[in-house]
Amino acid sequence: MAAPSTETMNRLSKGQTWKQIGGTHSKVTGTTFTIASSGSGVHGDSCLCLWAPSEGLGHTACPCTYDEIRKERCYFASAWCMGGLSVIVWDDGKRMNTSCCGLRIHYELVEPTVVAGDNV
Repeated sequence: MAAPSTETMNRLSKGQTWKQIGGTHSKVTGTTFTIASSGSGVHGDSCLCLWAPSEGLGHTACPCTYDEIRKERCYFASAWCMGGLSVIVWDDGKRMNTSCCGLRIHYELVEPTVVAGDNV
């Protein structure tokens, strides 16, 4: 199996389950959410819905850039009337941070039921 290319590396996709593992000012850990629907575009991660009200997520995420040096993919996620947050995915797609206004929440991938890059 070939190594993932920068085109498909560290992408969010439908079917991924993420578990909160901590963050700044966060005492809650272990909660999970699953990305339930695919977005649009070649990789299915443009306008991807991140819907997890218990995590404070009700955002539409779109990829911004891929940092070749850090091997991180950045997404900008916006919510109606609530501003936006940044979402960073790294470690071969196994880790994710969300951050807004100095608050950061750390997640790790629990179930990659759909391979990033599959447009389902």
